[in-house]
Amino acid sequence: MEPADPALESEAVETAKNADVVLMFLGLPEAAESEGFDRDTLDMPAKQITLLEQVAAANQNVVVVLSNGSVITVAPWAKNAKGILESWCSASPVARRSPM
Repeated sequence: MEPADPALESEAVETAKNADVVLMFLGLPEAAESEGFDRDTLDMPAKQITLLEQVAAANQNVVVVLSNGSVITVAPWAKNAKGILESWCSASPVARRSPM
């Protein structure tokens, strides 16, 4: 998984403070999606959950759009989102274009 970028995280939180609604596109990175191995956890990457918590503290109107090819758990972080939209990754080329 790629390391967190503190400058971008700060920018996201600051931008969220002045927004009417925040759309956060979260999900599983390509390295976590494969038919060749089983994942150790159903959780999203911790840095995504941390960023969601920081953004939600700045703006309570957060909608999460999930991009993933397999099941993930939302229970640990769903309280930070007013809405959750599951968009799935319907094909490998979609997953490769994902910025996650």
